[in-house]
Amino acid sequence: MRQPSCSGTVFIYSGRPDPEWLVAPGQLRLLRELWERLPPSDTPPRRAPLLGYRGCGVRCASGEEWFAYEGIASLTRRPHRPDHRRDVERRFERQILKSAPPGTIPEAVRSAAKL
Repeated sequence: MRQPSCSGTVFIYSGRPDPEWLVAPGQLRLLRELWERLPPSDTPPRRAPLLGYRGCGVRCASGEEWFAYEGIASLTRRPHRPDHRRDVERRFERQILKSAPPGTIPEAVRSAAKL
């Protein structure tokens, strides 16, 4: 079975496009495995500041969309409501960022996000 194409994004800019990249099938498999191990959360990710690091995500052609920010990860499968999970150690969030090719995400962003 062919994996759906997915792109990763780190939300850092205001007024210009955020960095995007294709997520390799192996990285996508790892993200799915991490997702399945995360415990449920009743709360969505908190609202991010207007400037600076505002989380990261993966969007797939299949319609699945993940978003992670400061210890909460969400998965939306349209038309359903988002499913939220606790990512206290931010492993899921870090894995999304690790899926980016070298140089895609400025090092200052990784430092500011404490990842």
